[in-house]
Amino acid sequence: MKFLALIIFVSVNVFAFSLTINSGRQNGNDYYVLHLEDIFDIECKAEQDMQNIYTCKVLGSLDDKIKNQNLPFADILFEKSGDSYNVIIRAKQKSRLINASVSLFDTQNPKQKTADFSKHFTILIGQNIIESPKNSGVGIDFPITFFNVLRPSIGALDLNKEPLSYGDGADVGLYLSIKKSYDSKAYTETLKDAKKALEIHPQSIFASEFWLYYLRSLQKLAKRATDYKLAEQYADDIINSGKRWMKNYPSDKNYPEVLYLITEAYLDKDMTSDANYSIDILMTEHPDSPWTKTTILAYADALLDKGKLEDAVRLYEDVLYSTNDLDLASRAATKLADASISKQKFNDAKEYIQKVINSNQKYFALDLANSMEQAATFRDKGMQDIASQIYKIVFEYSKRGDNFYETALRNLGLSLSKISRTKEAYEYLQRYQKEFSGSEFMPEVSVALDRLFFDLNGTNEEKHKNYAQLMDKYKGLDIGKKALKEEVKLSFEEKNYKKILGFGDQILDLNDSDSTKFLKDSASFLANLANQSGDCRTLVNITNKYDLKDAIKDKFKLFNCLMRTAKYDEALNLAVSHIRDDDLHDRVEWLSNTSRVLYEVGRYEECIRACDEAMSLASTIKYSDPTAAIFYRFYSLLKLNRFEEALSSINALESLRGNDIRLVEIYDAAAKYAKDKGFDSAALNYSKKAIDMQRKLGINTFSPDVDFIYISSLLKIAKFNEALSVARALLDINIPPQSRIRALYQVAEIYISMNEPNSAKIYVDECLKMRLDSPWKNLCEQQSKLIN
Repeated sequence: MKFLALIIFVSVNVFAFSLTINSGRQNGNDYYVLHLEDIFDIECKAEQDMQNIYTCKVLGSLDDKIKNQNLPFADILFEKSGDSYNVIIRAKQKSRLINASVSLFDTQNPKQKTADFSKHFTILIGQNIIESPKNSGVGIDFPITFFNVLRPSIGALDLNKEPLSYGDGADVGLYLSIKKSYDSKAYTETLKDAKKALEIHPQSIFASEFWLYYLRSLQKLAKRATDYKLAEQYADDIINSGKRWMKNYPSDKNYPEVLYLITEAYLDKDMTSDANYSIDILMTEHPDSPWTKTTILAYADALLDKGKLEDAVRLYEDVLYSTNDLDLASRAATKLADASISKQKFNDAKEYIQKVINSNQKYFALDLANSMEQAATFRDKGMQDIASQIYKIVFEYSKRGDNFYETALRNLGLSLSKISRTKEAYEYLQRYQKEFSGSEFMPEVSVALDRLFFDLNGTNEEKHKNYAQLMDKYKGLDIGKKALKEEVKLSFEEKNYKKILGFGDQILDLNDSDSTKFLKDSASFLANLANQSGDCRTLVNITNKYDLKDAIKDKFKLFNCLMRTAKYDEALNLAVSHIRDDDLHDRVEWLSNTSRVLYEVGRYEECIRACDEAMSLASTIKYSDPTAAIFYRFYSLLKLNRFEEALSSINALESLRGNDIRLVEIYDAAAKYAKDKGFDSAALNYSKKAIDMQRKLGINTFSPDVDFIYISSLLKIAKFNEALSVARALLDINIPPQSRIRALYQVAEIYISMNEPNSAKIYVDECLKMRLDSPWKNLCEQQSKLIN
């Protein structure tokens, strides 16, 4: 016989759909039998008018690893369909679909059409297969029914498989009752019933079974016993009763099991030599019996209890690598894991447990308490991956209300949350939150759920909202800090730099390099933006708070902002740090900026030196402009009352600038200084230059003050007509009311000086009509009295 199996897992539990193919040969022809089985109903139908094509609908999801099969006798295709999938069999020979869940002996009408739904369908394929008859739809089909012979029976069989019967069948009922009690773990009841059955039916064909259940129950009770003397009594009874059984039934197939029970009792009573003798018999006479391996494991357990770890490990390894029995191999592996844990070799322990998980998960369900202990050990050592696998098995083999259900569910979620199995962890922890909302462990579970949020997918809007909640809920704690880090990162990705600056102090308190970089980069961007737009207050605040002056690209604009906000020390430091720049043009400008700051803070001598250096350097560079330096040199010299030297600066500016408003400013300053100091000639000269330059430039920025200085200077040398012309020109431009009153007075005064009172009267009258209090208006009143 050839055998091929394809298993398609459709559940996260142990349930599965299976498709098994058997083949055989009959009369020189091959035939094939396909079995389709599931724990849920499968819907199988033959395609209409296409006898050899069958479609079976299976509930569950299809594993992506499963591929279509092209076999010599059939094509097998798999197609996803919503929450199920279709298995399509296209037979290449004659075939027939049979509902294997319906037994012939259970059917009154053998010709009745079988249902399309079943947990087990069989498809027969081969040249000699009789295909399902097609219903012609002609005539009447009378069913053949068998009401009285559904289950024919020939009764019990003896050891030679011959029918037998005997008058008293009560021992059969007792046997079934004893077996049922043992299977339901009612060992005390089993013990009593077995003993009673032996007393009532000593010659029963079930006598050996009665004794066997008696011995098995004794062993289970001995393991449960907490009283040492009682456990010894059980062990003595097992030894005595076991020996009696072996004497009476030496050829029974259960002989190795009984010998195992006796050997275990020997070990419990520390009768090592007797135990060794029994083991020798098992290994010699029953080397292939699983009970021999079970006995070796029991002996290894006894060695382990005595502290003989290495000897026990050798026996466990021998069983692990020699037995074909999954449960025995699993028991050996878990014992080796326990031994490895006792030697602090947790990685070795993990490997052993992983072998059992991969091959025999249900073994962990045999002793849930021990499985939970092992999981807890791995969890405490930070080996959450293996711990979570054990917790999952315990959880899946438990029901709500069982001893380990709550603990397994909680620790399963918590363990998964620590190994980035985010989606699974979230589902299990949410389930725990729903089922055990009043648990004392809910705070721990809530924290774990909150931690998982960082790894869950969601919209940016959802993330911002949750980060804010976590920062508020866990202020100062690790989760709150992590939420802040993620919020900063997300905001930076969205280029929301202002929001990041809003977290400035909190980010600095984090002492996290990545978050700090996001903050500095955001601040740098906003500072440069403010610098370009001239928002000096914002620029200065950001650069000072985060020490970002080096990150500002346009240093000249930064300097101007520092000057505008009166940050003179910072401006001076910035300027001085650049007076040795490689670019000589920039160096001249930075020397000029240095002179500007020095002038503003009253360090005039230093300002002059900076100006001289700027002018000297500029003289060696083509197209270099030291105007600003000369400007501040001039003003510094005025402040030091070095007027003659200041005038040399004016000459330098005149040679550089030609017609320029800055020259007007210099002329105005020189005129005012000269007037105040009584330098009438200089006052006349520079006030005239200022007025003339303004006329050329089409401006009156420095009028009327400079005009009044010029007028006053002209009057001092009796140039009345020229003074009158300048004064009357003031009345033709838009000047403040106070200045206009003064100009009116000045014109009138010049006319009076020229003995032309009638001409003066017009200007005096206008002066007096102006609704404004002014000393000049008072003077106009005096002029009025004089000319009238």
